[in-house]
Amino acid sequence: MTYVFKVLIPNGLHARPCSHLIYILKDFKSVKFTHNNQTSNSLSILELLLLKVPYGGEITLSCEHPLDDSTMLKLSLFFSGSN
Repeated sequence: MTYVFKVLIPNGLHARPCSHLIYILKDFKSVKFTHNNQTSNSLSILELLLLKVPYGGEITLSCEHPLDDSTMLKLSLFFSGSN
């Protein structure tokens, strides 16, 4: 499954938001993030930081199984900057 999110977090995905994103997805396996043709193949803060996703940028999340409604709500709120 593939999901695309627009990052509306002030200053983009820096260390604190990356940490929170990993916490939201901690129970999922085989999660990949893509931004500007760069891919992070793990739930690693460092790999997410290296994607350098700015405010207003888009990030694609790919996983083997569909995300449940609760996780989708958390991700929607997270990427909207409302967390």
